[in-house]
Amino acid sequence: MPLNEKFLAQSELDSLLIGVTDKHNKKTLNNTKKIDSYSFISEQYSESQHFPAIELINERFSKLFKSELFNLLCKPVEITSGYLKTEIHGDFTQNILLPANIYLIEINPLPGNALITIDYKLIFLLVDHLFGGTGSLPKLTANHECSQIEQRIANRIIKIIFDCLKKAWEDIYKIDINLLRVETNPKFATITQPSDLVLSTTFKVEIGNLSGNINFCLPTELISPIQELLQNKANKQTPTPNTNWELMLKREVQSADVELTANLTSIDLTLRDIQNMKVNDIIPIEMPEIISATINNIPIIECSYGKLNGQYALRVEKLINAPHHDSQEI
Repeated sequence: MPLNEKFLAQSELDSLLIGVTDKHNKKTLNNTKKIDSYSFISEQYSESQHFPAIELINERFSKLFKSELFNLLCKPVEITSGYLKTEIHGDFTQNILLPANIYLIEINPLPGNALITIDYKLIFLLVDHLFGGTGSLPKLTANHECSQIEQRIANRIIKIIFDCLKKAWEDIYKIDINLLRVETNPKFATITQPSDLVLSTTFKVEIGNLSGNINFCLPTELISPIQELLQNKANKQTPTPNTNWELMLKREVQSADVELTANLTSIDLTLRDIQNMKVNDIIPIEMPEIISATINNIPIIECSYGKLNGQYALRVEKLINAPHHDSQEI
């Protein structure tokens, strides 16, 4: 066989290479479209992102946690609850401000785990106020490690958060919270797939002119057993009384200074009588047996008068417009 018969003709080669090397119709094998996974559960939550019960829980938690921080610091504290947001887990972990403590928790009896993050700014702020600091925060790097004192304060705060969360949930669904572990790197704080949806809320804690954040992250799979309850059971719940605040307000009101005025008597005179008065003139009066003691011209008690241990004194005979069960407190 001649040598040239062992090779393909040029026209045959061109036919085989159509679609690969043809200059007029360039196509590459790597130019295939990426196929994205589709989650019917994610679609379900994306269409119904409103959970009134969780918003109510967040509001209750803010009030309870504010009261607990006030008792701890003896200073005014402001807590602002952000909007309940639906996002994918990967976005949540990427947006965690470092350095931060990331707490992996389980919420029994619900399935799966959840996250709570406390940024180091808040931990430093609490340490500064508890130990009489200057009210300024140092510059923090992403790889900063907490000292023993800072970690003790952080442990104390997370326990307070757990207690406040359980109280905030109890009227809707009773839960128990257990700490699994603490991380500082978001890569090791995975509680679900990066593409899965989570419900997140940011709480801004302000003490003076400085502030720090606490973040909650609940996977939608965790709340799926009680989804209907969380979407329907909202405004039907009565707000939880803030007993600590009520007691504090009661103490402050009871310790307020007021001026009690007891008018022994009064008489009617004309201007002519006063103009005609002279020194040593005597004005006759009638002393009533019972007089009223007032605060800001409001009658409070009916009293009799006399002397006790050489001093003029009043004896309470009757409380005016006061409920019987409050008489002893006054």
